[in-house]
Order: sequence, then C-alpha cells, then structure tokens
Amino acid sequence: MGEFLERPNRFSVWVRLNGRPELAYLPNPGRLLGILTPGRPLLLKPTEGEVRKPRYTAVGTDLNGMLVSLDSTLPNRFFPHALAQGLIPPLAGWALARKEPCMGAGRADRPGSDPGNEPPGHLFFGPIADGNGAPPNRGRL
Repeated sequence: MGEFLERPNRFSVWVRLNGRPELAYLPNPGRLLGILTPGRPLLLKPTEGEVRKPRYTAVGTDLNGMLVSLDSTLPNRFFPHALAQGLIPPLAGWALARKEPCMGAGRADRPGSDPGNEPPGHLFFGPIADGNGAPPNRGRL
C-alpha cells in the first residue's frame, strides 16, 4: 500500500512507499479528479515479468469505504466473465452477443457508425463517476 503524492503525467504517479518516494505505473489516462488526491492510499502490485520501468502498478484505492479500480482496462476484461457467471443480478440470463470488432491496432465502436454521431459509452454524473472527469465531446445528447 502506497500513499499518493502527485501525478507527473497520464500514466505515472508518485507514491510514498515504506517512507520513500516511488514512481508507479497508472493504467488509466483519465483525469481521476476527486480520486487521486494527496495522501490517498493506493493499492500497488509489483510489475514482475512486465516490461516497464516502474517497479509497481497502481491498481486501486479506497474511496469512502469502497474499493475503486484504477485500471481502465479492467471492466472490459471483467464484465464478460461476471455476466457469464450470473454475478450481475439485474442482467441475469443475458449473454454477451459479441465484442467490438478489431480495426488495426484499435477497435470500432459500432460497425458502420458515424463517429460524429456516436452515443457516449457512459453517462456523465460528475468528476468521480466518469473515468476521466469530463463529459464526452462526441455523442453529446
């Protein structure tokens, strides 16, 4: 467990670990306003076996008694498994039809969709609810 000190760029955070500053990888380019505040405890995992300069990766934090993931790739990896195992009661009996199709090194939001008229992938409720702390510019309702 480390203590958040500062964020020098989108993918790095300085934490205090065992009384010393340590650079950690942050797998989330979002703003995380209200989450990454000085003194907040961060869960760290060693980056063993990964090709990265920082020795640790920040994976989560406590926000008012609730564990919050700092890994923006986790929901896309977790959701299909949770859905298939019936771990999301309001979606019991649902099945994942398909994943977003790959397009080069990225993904398409919807086959044949107009990027300028794309619905937002989330609802904006405030700086903590949204991963990056800002309303989407595309797909505004």
